[in-house]
Amino acid sequence: MSYPQPPAGTPGQPDHAPTAPLPPQNAPTPPPAEPAARPGKTMAILALVFAIAGAVIVCLGFAAFIPEVGRILGYVSFAGWPFLIAGLVLSIVALVRRAQATGLSVSALIVSIVGGVFGIVAGVIVAVAGVLSVTMTVIDEFGDLVPEQDSGYSMPEGSGDFDVLADCAAVIAADPGRAGGQGSIPELLDGLAAEVTTDEVREPLEDLSAAYDAMAEADGPDETSDAEAELDRAAAELGTVCGIDLDELG
Repeated sequence: MSYPQPPAGTPGQPDHAPTAPLPPQNAPTPPPAEPAARPGKTMAILALVFAIAGAVIVCLGFAAFIPEVGRILGYVSFAGWPFLIAGLVLSIVALVRRAQATGLSVSALIVSIVGGVFGIVAGVIVAVAGVLSVTMTVIDEFGDLVPEQDSGYSMPEGSGDFDVLADCAAVIAADPGRAGGQGSIPELLDGLAAEVTTDEVREPLEDLSAAYDAMAEADGPDETSDAEAELDRAAAELGTVCGIDLDELG
């Protein structure tokens, strides 16, 4: 058994679903949220000042080769690194915190990086200058303690024939002036004449050997004098070719 429903509009029956109540007409609106305050310009300014100061100080290392004051300036240049590092850190912090004067922060970052590159180059120059300075000091202080090597042999002036120089070096090494005994000298000279490859050295050696033989076989003062004259002539010729003095070797 069903009961009849009351018609629409019947008292006690709503025409539609209930809605939320509207706020009063004169209710105050909430204030908008305030944006977070940005840091000021102080950090960016400090970053730029530190970066510029550090870059200028490290560049003093390029003057390391200046006499007298260069070494001092080179050492002072290393004091710029703390300023560069401080400028780099402050510029990065200012950019991360979105501080005011962003352009100053970017400039400080760039100056810090470029200054660091120049600082590395300047440091290398200071190190090289220091090594050279120490080396020159050691040479000045202890160079006189090293004895000079004197072989007693000087290259002939204007000689460009390396074969002649090699033959002369062989003569110096054999040292005919120190051969023991009068009879052994011609044998030594003949052996040298057979070993050398140039006529400029071979002919004086052969003449010297012949002069020694002539002196040994001389019969009378005239022959002895002629042999000595030939010996002096051949020795002078060999000395001119090789730039040596046989009297000193003897």
